[in-house]
Amino acid sequence: MPQLEDLPNELKLQVISYLPQQDLASFMRTNRTFQCLVQPILYHKIEISHQNLPQLHGLCGQLGRFDETKRNKIGDHVCLIEIDTDRLDLGTPFQIPDCDRKKTEQWIDNLLMPYGAANSVTPAIPYDPEAREKWRGAFFVLNSLDALLAYIAAKSANLESLKLDLSGYFQTPSVAELLYYKIRADLQCKRAPFPKLRHLQIDSVLDIDIPVFALSELRQLQIRFLDDDSPLEIPVFESNNLSHLHVLDLYYIKDTSSKARTLLSDYQFPHLTKL
Repeated sequence: MPQLEDLPNELKLQVISYLPQQDLASFMRTNRTFQCLVQPILYHKIEISHQNLPQLHGLCGQLGRFDETKRNKIGDHVCLIEIDTDRLDLGTPFQIPDCDRKKTEQWIDNLLMPYGAANSVTPAIPYDPEAREKWRGAFFVLNSLDALLAYIAAKSANLESLKLDLSGYFQTPSVAELLYYKIRADLQCKRAPFPKLRHLQIDSVLDIDIPVFALSELRQLQIRFLDDDSPLEIPVFESNNLSHLHVLDLYYIKDTSSKARTLLSDYQFPHLTKL
């Protein structure tokens, strides 16, 4: 089994359309290195894209290089996190119940179920705690997008870059709520929320409110809308001190140049090098 320090520190979640269901099931049956995976708490970069999720098979998190000829070798680890699109629940609100880390992780674990429960093609992972522990972090079906985001939030203390692409939804899952409750729980416990997060990018069709003020290491904030008529009515600029930002990117926002001048005149950005 490889040592933790030998594993790459990047986990990229990307939409997969190139891996059909049957191939995925076959891969799961033949590749036993899934049991050697570590938890995302070690990873420094996470990207999530939901743009075409209803049409695609799911989400793929890839550790290292994916090589068809070597995928059975120890060390070529691929971590798949699957979303069951048929049972996707966009209406379930997310809340971290308290600031106790062990209870929070247990609550998040309850949102996860072993892969196979909703798919007869792939052998189900045993549910008893001892057997399930060996599969922890390897391959799960998530019963909602909130569960996926909650899992990442609770397990990613070393996260440096977070990209959330929610531009394909008109009923966006509560990303702001996720981050808000995560940050609030950390502050209540006197922990630094996302202590290493330096880059946050959110692509959305809706206005969002994120407590950026608590992300003390954040240096680059990118907000993108697909609709070029979107007004800049984001409370983030009213409720946060953004003086620690170095880069602020606003895309596809109505009358961006005028809004930019307003931002520069109304708010202090002593370290800003790009707007």
